[in-house]
Amino acid sequence: YDITSVLLLDPTVEFVTIDQDDIESFEDDSENQSGTLTATVEVSDGADDSVVWSSSDETVATINENTGAWEIVPQQETGTRTTTFTATSVEDSEKSDSITLTLYSLQPEFEKESEPTTFETIE
Repeated sequence: YDITSVLLLDPTVEFVTIDQDDIESFEDDSENQSGTLTATVEVSDGADDSVVWSSSDETVATINENTGAWEIVPQQETGTRTTTFTATSVEDSEKSDSITLTLYSLQPEFEKESEPTTFETIE
């Protein structure tokens, strides 16, 4: 007796969710210059639950495509810089999630021409 049964599986990725909200930091904030992101990937029927990480602007921050470890790229510019970190399913590239890193630099003190202060005496 030789019975062979074939089970056809349809590996599916249901969703990808990054386990953190958007990040806001200041250029000189030593506490928040790097970190590691994680993602939850809901799969069925043996689908691969790995993701590939990417940064939309690597002049702002880089991210390790395998581990999700990110680091801000220091710059001397003033103003606001942003990048989007994305986790994309290896099994189904249509499934992904993204968060935004917004980096603020402290504006340099600008020199303002001062006018002499005059006071009037009110009687």
